[in-house]
Amino acid sequence: MNDAAQNIGLDSYETCSIVMSPMKIVGIDPGACGGISSISTDQKDLSYCAMPVIGKEIDVNTIVNFLMQDAPQMVYIEHSQAIHKMSARSMFSFGKNFGILIGIVSAMKLPFCLVKPKVWQRVMFAGTDTSDKPKSRAACAAYRLFPDHDFRASQRCKKEHDGIVDATLIAEYGRRVWMGRNTFQ
Repeated sequence: MNDAAQNIGLDSYETCSIVMSPMKIVGIDPGACGGISSISTDQKDLSYCAMPVIGKEIDVNTIVNFLMQDAPQMVYIEHSQAIHKMSARSMFSFGKNFGILIGIVSAMKLPFCLVKPKVWQRVMFAGTDTSDKPKSRAACAAYRLFPDHDFRASQRCKKEHDGIVDATLIAEYGRRVWMGRNTFQ
């Protein structure tokens, strides 16, 4: 036995181990029909919800509670832009929601990164049928990565919630960036 191990009352260095719990990465699709998803860096813990709203406004308290519960190391927020065919009201609402989300994350002092849709989609859609529409490709990628999960907003829904699917893929993209790899598994 060496002196360092003996000084701290250990039989050997082999009995020393530091157990680090997995970190959390959050992905947010900021649209009114968006979603929030959190994934652990070891991919064992995945939680998500549709963007919480009260009436037509996003529910700030529920979002704060979701983020406080997961205590993420990094938040990835989709940085999409208004589409030229959107109405002025829709553009204003989208920009307002985006600003509220940035404000929440900033006020909570959480590090965040804005990621353009084309950037995360290029990585996450790898291996999907390029002739499919983006929403179909997203669902295909999400179910391939997380086959045990149901991405519907509720049991009554017939199809997956686009916002939850996108948020989950944004979170997985963020996890890969955080872990230093950009490959599709």
